[in-house]
Formats: sequence, structure tokens, C-alpha cells
Amino acid sequence: KLGYGIGIISWASKDSTCEYNRQVTKAKHEWLKIHLGSVTFNEILITPYGVPKEIWMNTANDILFDDNAEIRNKWNGDAYEPADILAVLKELLRQE
Repeated sequence: KLGYGIGIISWASKDSTCEYNRQVTKAKHEWLKIHLGSVTFNEILITPYGVPKEIWMNTANDILFDDNAEIRNKWNGDAYEPADILAVLKELLRQE
């Protein structure tokens, strides 16, 4: 309603076959459908392991939630621990 888009950037498995990565991608999509079925995602990207997530940044306002500090530090914008999702989103809503 506020014009925000929601996307997923996730890595496939490290040191695996293409078939295994297809299965990982399928499992991640199924998990999202079960646990976040009411969320409409603008994009879901399951990339090969290690592809820099910052290359997928579209605007300076993009926000990343990631459990890896190194990935958060490379993001060219706001990046947070996943545990902070609700607090960050509530703050964004207050700013509107």
C-alpha cells in the first residue's frame, strides 16, 4: 500500500551440483509459499553461492536483511540483522 517492493536474494548451496541447486531452489520457493504465502514478492532470486548480493541493488533506498555481517557490510545501503526486520519496518511506517 505504501509503494514498497519486497524481494528475496538467497544463495544456492555451496559446492554442489546443478541438480542439487535446482532442488534447493524448489525447496526455498516451497518454504516461502508455506511460511510467507500472503506476501507478494516483486522478485525471488536464488543465485549461485557467493554471487555478491549488492549487484542486485536497484535503488539507494533498497534495504537488506541478512544474517552474514560481511554481506551486510558490502551492501551499499541500509542492511540489518534478520532479527531487526519488524523494528525496521515499523520505523519505516512511522516515517510515512
